[in-house]
Amino acid sequence: MRRNEMKPASRPLLLTFAVPVLFASGAVHANEDWLRCGPGFRLPERPALEVVEPGTDPGTIHLHADEVEIVEEGVSKLTGNVTVQRGSQQLHSDEVVYDESGETIKARGNVGFWDEGVFVASEGARAELGEEIVAFTPAGSFMLEKAHAHGNAAEIRTFGDERVIANDVSYTTCNPDNVEWRITAREIELDRTEDTGIARGAALEVMGSRVLYLPRFSFPLSGRRKSGFLTPSYGTSTSGGAEVTFPYYFNLAPNRDATLTARAMSDRGVQAQGELRFLSRAWGSGRFAAEHLSHDSKFDGDRTALDLAHQHHWTGRFSTDTRFEWVSDREYLKDLHTNLSQSSRSHLPRRFDAAYRGAGWDALLRFQDFMTLDRAIAPQDRPYAQLPRFVVRTNRPERNRAPNLGLEAEVTYFDLDRRTTGMRTDLQSFVTFPSDSAGAFFRPKAALHVTGYHLNRTDEEEAAGLDDDPARVLPSVSLDSGLFFDRPLTVSGRALTHTIEPRLHYLLVPYEHQGNLPNFDTTRPAFSFAQLFRENRFSGRDRIGDANQMTLALTSRLLDERGRERARASVGQIRYFRDRKVTLDPVDAAPTSRSSDLVAELEVRPASAWRLGAGLQYDAGGDSTEKGVLNARYQPRPRSLVNVGYRFVRDTGTADGTIEQTDLSFAWPMGASWRAVGRWSYALDDDQSHTLDAFGGLEYDTCCWGFRTVVRRYRVSALAGDEDYANAVYLQIHLKGLTSLGQGAEALATRGITGYEDDF
Repeated sequence: MRRNEMKPASRPLLLTFAVPVLFASGAVHANEDWLRCGPGFRLPERPALEVVEPGTDPGTIHLHADEVEIVEEGVSKLTGNVTVQRGSQQLHSDEVVYDESGETIKARGNVGFWDEGVFVASEGARAELGEEIVAFTPAGSFMLEKAHAHGNAAEIRTFGDERVIANDVSYTTCNPDNVEWRITAREIELDRTEDTGIARGAALEVMGSRVLYLPRFSFPLSGRRKSGFLTPSYGTSTSGGAEVTFPYYFNLAPNRDATLTARAMSDRGVQAQGELRFLSRAWGSGRFAAEHLSHDSKFDGDRTALDLAHQHHWTGRFSTDTRFEWVSDREYLKDLHTNLSQSSRSHLPRRFDAAYRGAGWDALLRFQDFMTLDRAIAPQDRPYAQLPRFVVRTNRPERNRAPNLGLEAEVTYFDLDRRTTGMRTDLQSFVTFPSDSAGAFFRPKAALHVTGYHLNRTDEEEAAGLDDDPARVLPSVSLDSGLFFDRPLTVSGRALTHTIEPRLHYLLVPYEHQGNLPNFDTTRPAFSFAQLFRENRFSGRDRIGDANQMTLALTSRLLDERGRERARASVGQIRYFRDRKVTLDPVDAAPTSRSSDLVAELEVRPASAWRLGAGLQYDAGGDSTEKGVLNARYQPRPRSLVNVGYRFVRDTGTADGTIEQTDLSFAWPMGASWRAVGRWSYALDDDQSHTLDAFGGLEYDTCCWGFRTVVRRYRVSALAGDEDYANAVYLQIHLKGLTSLGQGAEALATRGITGYEDDF
């Protein structure tokens, strides 16, 4: 065997450029999980690379052959197991002719080309080094290991690193022995300078049958965005009938894009949708969306929606946040959205925030209003507009075993038709002296609450002689303390740590009559374990509950050797040393019980596959359960899970005085490729039990493609008096390494099944 080494010509060898960029769209999906494909996809074994001496120019071309013949001056013919190597690139052939003066390399017979994760098989290859042109003719087959892709081409030509043209191309990410889909094209042209590819005469074949033909389409060569049509989606629902959406994407700039969509609904008409997104240092990030349906066939009128969101950090300390939503009618979300959380919203926010973060203090200026959609909410019962609200608070790190001073001041003007309006000024100052250690904490706190109003009273309140400028001054004292005890414990041969954590919280707030104060934004939050340690039983600033009470609570945990929580149980109750007198509404009866409801929580992970939880709120005086929650999750493997839940709440606002619901969801394999998914949320009412939301479907996932289909029946709106139902069908097809067709099914499963993991 003879050996010949030479430096590269004026331009480097370009054999490597042909295939790695040919199907660059597949490289975007390089992180796909191809485990389902098994060992059926492998690059042919390449010849051993020559060991290059240290310091050798990486551009050096190494040629090896059984025989070398000097045809003429500057022209060499290599035959028999010819190998051309430069760095990690390798070309193997029966014969190679190298013309040093013409700067060409020609290879014939059983040509194989290898690079990192790339292989090309061809009968011939030609590289014109001076013109930076490389051609594989015929190209034969190619393989891209990272994208799990392979295919064939009659010819591949590259022109420098800027342009590639391939003829009679086929491409797939399936295993070679089971090609379930492939893309074919008469010609594909790739322009690296524009980062764009153009396919001519392209078709999609599934199971050997052509299902889609596109005379011409363009696509990006990398993850960079490109203007053009996106994948259409389709489905059907009771509200809109059969519908198809056709989105068109505008890549306006690296930091701006827009989407225009035509949504055709058989029962309502054609809706135009638009969305603009931007992200810049000068203007922040934002989104503006608009929808318009001209003459809804079911509604008999035009319908419009607007949605604006914008956030910006103007400086390191100053930022703004804007949110604005508006719909033309109160039934818009119910009729034109298929998401229960959207259709059941009773208020749409309109808000502008300007925030400043100083050195140890924060400030917020807010303008806020709402659009009320629920017709059952009377005008006088709707939320107040805040025009404006201004808050300043201290924000300093807490020091241990040292006094910490804090202050929060607020000035807000509240406005609402048919109600008392006016300005509220509130000042809360406090001092704490925490003493924390590894085994205990002790946190005393003293606070002073000063609140004043300047009001525009209603005629009824004026007639009752209520003061236009009421005020309130209240001190409060609290003490929060706790201990941590732990000991080693062995359960079934497993080393655990058992903790016992008693906690005591004392609160003292004197009584002051507050029936003459308005209620702008104060509510009574739902009782829970966290509520046991609050310093005000009301949320908001219009009411401060009087208190002389002590909370006793106990938490116990089991921790494994890595500190992970395997079990936790908590129980607590408030003991009242006097009756409470302050109520949310002056006509409400003041509570006189000597203790609060007993609250308990439990969470257990008896094994890696199981997670159990329970919650209880029990009224010992009335011997009744006020709230109960049970839930369980079984997840033996990542793709297999079952969730079961039950919720009970005593609610005097309902017809039978209770809310009782069950929830079942699952995602469970049915063989190697199939998986069933579903959810059933059910309300147990004495008068008429009914389904809130239910869906079921199947997923099919193989090496290179999959589909998901889901059928859903759901309550259109949870607004008062609305019991309409709708049905919907979702279908999604995913060609791995290429694209997805259809939408909605994935989001439905992810949102409705806790712990769900998408296989596609």
